Amino acid sequence: MLATAAALASLPAAFVGPTARPAVRASWGGLARGLARAARGGEEQDGGPLEVGQKVKGVVKGIRSFGAFLDVGAEEDALLHISQIADARVDDIYDYLEEGQEVDVWVKSVRIDGKVDLTRIEENAKPREPVNLSPFIADDATTWHSGVVKRVLPFGAVVEVTLSGGGATGEGLVHVSQIKDEFVANVADEVEVGKEVRVRVLSVDEAAGRISLSMREPAVQRVPVDLTPFETVAPETWLEGKVESITPFGAFVAVAPPGSPEPARGLVHVTQISGGFVESIEDVVSVGDDVKV
Repeated sequence: MLATAAALASLPAAFVGPTARPAVRASWGGLARGLARAARGGEEQDGGPLEVGQKVKGVVKGIRSFGAFLDVGAEEDALLHISQIADARVDDIYDYLEEGQEVDVWVKSVRIDGKVDLTRIEENAKPREPVNLSPFIADDATTWHSGVVKRVLPFGAVVEVTLSGGGATGEGLVHVSQIKDEFVANVADEVEVGKEVRVRVLSVDEAAGRISLSMREPAVQRVPVDLTPFETVAPETWLEGKVESITPFGAFVAVAPPGSPEPARGLVHVTQISGGFVESIEDVVSVGDDVKV
């Protein structure tokens, strides 16, 4: 016992008792960053603060479902979003990256809070010249214009649009919800780079330099329908209807009550389409189908 006590007394304080744990925790972050610096050659990125368009080397520190965090020598790890890993659609990030891998990336943006966004697509990191969006601001949202798909993203498609008549051009985003009336599971199944499309200008954010586009038909302003004739229809009565649109939660059907030519639009919820479980509404009905409800 005396020999053991003497041996413990001779050890540095960091290795004895509870003081050892804080020492290990405090050094782990520095150790991890040091290993990443070693992978880059043992040095921090030179040249001062990171700038948009700058090419840097980064080491993958962590991978998430939405992207990867890289050590590029900044105060905090930078984000390489899944949409910036490759030109093509990325379904599995591990097909392109792994932890500890060193990759060349470009600085896409530096936020006000100092956080850095990266890209592996050099074109996306080039500072863009200010675009005059004033011709798009005054555009009628019901007017159709020609466009060409430039990029396909998980959440939509970037389209270069040319205004009808005026000839002004600009790039805007067709969000996945604006590609068609029905639910879109995969943008790449609907559009591809180079495809010519018809789009409408929904809104313009001149300060942010963004144009929101749509490939869907403009919503029709419906005249209020008198629903009182439906009040006398017995629940067991079947009516003829036509499917107008499909959503993830059901189908909208145009149906008229007996003896009236004026149809109303009602929702058939996914749980009311079939007696069994419906995994995909499109497997059961399609837009334009004649149905009984």
